[in-house]
Amino acid sequence: MGNDCQDEGSGREDPADDERSGQAERPDAPPTPSVAFGLLADKRPRFLLYVLHERGGTMTLDELAPHLAVVANDTTSERLTAETEERVRARLYHADVPKLAECGLVTYDSDSGAVTLTDAGDGLEPYLEFARERERDDVDAFLRRCRRDQEE
Repeated sequence: MGNDCQDEGSGREDPADDERSGQAERPDAPPTPSVAFGLLADKRPRFLLYVLHERGGTMTLDELAPHLAVVANDTTSERLTAETEERVRARLYHADVPKLAECGLVTYDSDSGAVTLTDAGDGLEPYLEFARERERDDVDAFLRRCRRDQEE
């Protein structure tokens, strides 16, 4: 897996250029716009970040999987099959969460299964708000479902 967290479009060859311009990599710094939009282009990680922001930053994979399976498969909770949910859980575990963790946006605790938003991930809020404005109905319905399931 290549490092999708690097902004390859900068064209800079001297790492000191990044330091002088204030662009040096910091673990708590949000990604550049091109990296952020690249990560948010995929619906599943984008909606994962929406719900982590909504829920205060931490959820388990077991909590995330059914919600994201509904969104990723454009279905309802009632029509969601265990096989589909397991496929999404595996994708989260093997691809989406590691990619976001590699970029410093989330951490993953394998003992508890908790996915936690980092400060850098929290810094994505302006990008998420931009995306949310363009898919407001879908995001609002998704977050309502997540809140309802949490209350039950």
